[in-house]
Parts: sequence; structure tokens; C-alpha cells
Amino acid sequence: MERRDVLKILEDLTDEDLKSILFLCRSLGIPSRDLESFTNGTDLYTHLEKRGHIKKDDNSLLPELLFHIGRRDLMMKMGVTPSGMKLDWENPSKIDRYWVFLYGLAQEIEDVNLEKMLFLLPDVNKNKIKSTLSFFIEMSKKEKVTKLNLGVLKDLLVNVNRYDLVKKLETFQEEEDFSHSVSETSPSDILLTPKHFETSAKIVLEAAEFSGKGKVIPTLNDIAEISEKLFKTSIKLTSPVAEQTPLSFEETGLASDYLTQPATPDVENIQLPRYPMDCNPRGFCIIINNKDFSQARLNEPDIGDRTGTDLDKDELVQTFKKFHFQVRVHENLTSEGMLDELKKIAKEDHKKFCAFFCCILSHGEDSCVLGVDGEKVLLQSLTSTVAGNNCAGLLYKPKVFIIQACQGNAEQLRCHLPQLGDLVQDGYGDTTDIPFEADILLALATVPGYYSYRSRTYGSWFIQTLCRLLNDDRYRKVDFSTLLILVNDAVSQKQAKMQMPEPRNRLRRLLYLD
Repeated sequence: MERRDVLKILEDLTDEDLKSILFLCRSLGIPSRDLESFTNGTDLYTHLEKRGHIKKDDNSLLPELLFHIGRRDLMMKMGVTPSGMKLDWENPSKIDRYWVFLYGLAQEIEDVNLEKMLFLLPDVNKNKIKSTLSFFIEMSKKEKVTKLNLGVLKDLLVNVNRYDLVKKLETFQEEEDFSHSVSETSPSDILLTPKHFETSAKIVLEAAEFSGKGKVIPTLNDIAEISEKLFKTSIKLTSPVAEQTPLSFEETGLASDYLTQPATPDVENIQLPRYPMDCNPRGFCIIINNKDFSQARLNEPDIGDRTGTDLDKDELVQTFKKFHFQVRVHENLTSEGMLDELKKIAKEDHKKFCAFFCCILSHGEDSCVLGVDGEKVLLQSLTSTVAGNNCAGLLYKPKVFIIQACQGNAEQLRCHLPQLGDLVQDGYGDTTDIPFEADILLALATVPGYYSYRSRTYGSWFIQTLCRLLNDDRYRKVDFSTLLILVNDAVSQKQAKMQMPEPRNRLRRLLYLD
């Protein structure tokens, strides 16, 4: 297209058109001070050329911008029809769909809605806000509304009764999450949905024998009470090493709640102890967040960075601080660095603490995780650093390792089962690296040999699901081991890819974080 024709189109832009285009151009990484300095379309066009967004042989950015702001008349003057633009828009776009979404949302927020939203935000400088677009710009600058955090915006829309826009926001989040889902080994998430909780009861009731109409699936509230019932109706241990005969499902007394035939055993004196959790702080929570694998790529060019892992790190920090743990974050550790940090923490005084948690976010292979240098560390080597023989202060105390990493490079297959009775036994593969030390729990994102998945935008399926359940008040009465069963169920039902987490449990008592 001739440059003089482009000039005519730019001169036809109204002030509102220019403001809309400048808003969408924020997705291009142009500094705010530059965008706010432009007063006409020609200056902006020249700037876009200098930054390489518009090239002599590729002028597609301008018609795309015109398409988004509704100036189809100017777009057609460039020889691009609306129907043709729609086809192009379904392909990779130059404008981030997040900013397109915000722009569309702004067109539907009425002035009265904006006034109420500003009233709910007394710390926002209202003098800078002349429109909904400027409101989004100001909120973005203050990081109250970002691509990774739309919670504040959602709450505002709820408070002004714009539930139609809340639905659109939720749909955008779901679509964005699916589009960014990739495997953990080649840098990777899907959000938890409420239906997962009802079906998780099937796992809890798997030990029972059901027949015909005798089976009753518990409700969401029933699930939250299961752990409390287990605590009240299980075995009293007379010594830390006493060997007990496992109870059948019927003997626990739980069967009477969910089966038509009531259980009759006397369970008045049955009790399983909890780990004491009355310390404040509870103990250390170590988070190792391996994101940058540029060092590993010197030898293994295919190892990618773990984009999106900071979302998991932030969620874990917030969650464990809420439960009164002393949180320490270590970024981008080599294999030797990971072991060194755990050995250091083992030498600290844990006598005043009740528990220890370690969360490792990294790439991995079967029974190991990778440092940022690409070297492997066996899971058993990690857990042994705080085992009873190496850390006396944690003897008889729960030591939990949460591992977000692949355990291989295979994709798990789908299995369509007509009924619960057709379920097959899990295959755990080579278990030689499962730690035999007491009071240790390994919560793995996936079973040996398979991928785990992480969204570049929302974090990993496993960590995000775990943190959502831990922060949900409905599960305060659920012990940690049972909570991992609910995580298993939720993650296993994701449909974009198949993933099955795996807890390896050596705990001897019930563990409650609250």
C-alpha cells in the first residue's frame, strides 16, 4: 500500500480511535511514557515502524488494530475485508488477546458501573481516570489488574452486578489457560472446576464393596468430614513402632454413613493420633524454583525454561505463610546447590518446630529432579538430607516434599471405563527410590515415566490445584493425605491432557496444617 494512502487512513482516525489504538498497543511492550506522548496517528505509525512492528513488506498490524476498534471502513480501504480479517485473527495475532479482551470489556462497562467501581477503590487516583480505558491503564500500572491476576476486576464486576461480564471474564481465563497448556519437560495447567470434588468421593469409598442401589456417593460437605471421622474412629497407637492390624472400611464406622447396611462394630475406643501442629511458626517451608535452564542448554539444547513457574512459587509462598510456616525461596539452583541448601537446613534447630515442607519446581525424570545445570538429583537423595539420622530435630515429625516436575517424557493415555468396578490397579513402576525413612511424604505431580503439565500463564495443574484446596475453608477439617487424594481426582479429570499425580506416603499419623 502506498504511503500516501496510509496517511489518509491515519488522518481519518478520531481522537477516540487513537486512544483505543494506543490502548491496544500496550501489548507490544512500548513504554507507557512513549504511548502517552503521541497526539496523532502518524507519530504512532512512525514509532511502530522504528520498533519493527510495521515493516515494508508486512503492514498487517494496522488493519488488525482497525479491526479491533471497529473501524472496518478504514480497514477495507487497505484492501482487507472484515471476513478475511476474522480468518487471520484466528491465526497468531500481533496484539495480545488479553488487551483485546480488556478493550472489549471496556466497551460494555457503563459510566455508572465505572463510578461505582472507583468508589470501591479509594486508593486509586480518580483524576487520571477519564474513561474505562484509562481506568484499565491505571489499574495495570498499579498491577491491580494484570493478565495473571484478574481477581480484583472480577470482584469489582460482581459488586456492580455485572454478572454478564463476570461470565465473559471466566470464559476468557479458561480459553487462555487451555491455549497455554504445555508439557513440563518442554516448557506448561488447567483450572480446578467444582465438579471434581463430588467425584473424588469415589476414591475415598473404593475400599468398600458396593452392590446395586446400596452405593451412595457423599456430598461435598460429607467429603470435608471424612478425615475428622477417621480421626475419631481409628486405632490408638500404644508406641511409635507398634504394629497394628489394618481396619476394613466397614470397621472404621464410615460405611454406615454411605451404605444402606449400617456397620455394627464397637468403635468407641478407636483413635489415630495426629502430628502435633501447635508450634508458631510451624516450621520451615523451603521452595526451590528452577526457571532459567540456560546453563543446562549448553549441553542439552532442547531443555527449555519453565515459563509460568513463578505463579506456582507465589501461590506456595502465600499459602504456607498463611499456615504460619517460615518460607524461604531459592531461585535457579544447580543439582549440587539443591542438595547443599537442604543439608544447610538440616543443620538448623528444628526442635521448636512441628513439621518441615520442601517444594521443588523444576524439570525432572523418573525418580529425580533436574538442577538448572541439567544434572539429576535422586528424590531419595533429597529426602535423606532431613531423615531422622541426618536431622535429629525432625525425628518423629512430618517431612513433606512437594515435587512439581515431570517423571519421564511419555503422555498418559485416556482410559474410558464404563463403571467403577472396572478400575484396574495402579502400576507404580520401579519403586527403588521411594524413601523408607519414617514420617516422610512425597507428593509428586505425576507418576513415573510421564509428563506433568504447566501453563505459562496460570502455573502448573498440580501446584495450583493443591493450593486452591489448601486455601479453601471447606477443607480445613481434611488432613493432608486425604487432601492429596482430592488433588489426584481433580488433576486426573482434566481433559486437555492426561496427568495422574502420585503421593508416596510414609506418614504414621494424620497431618493437619491448620
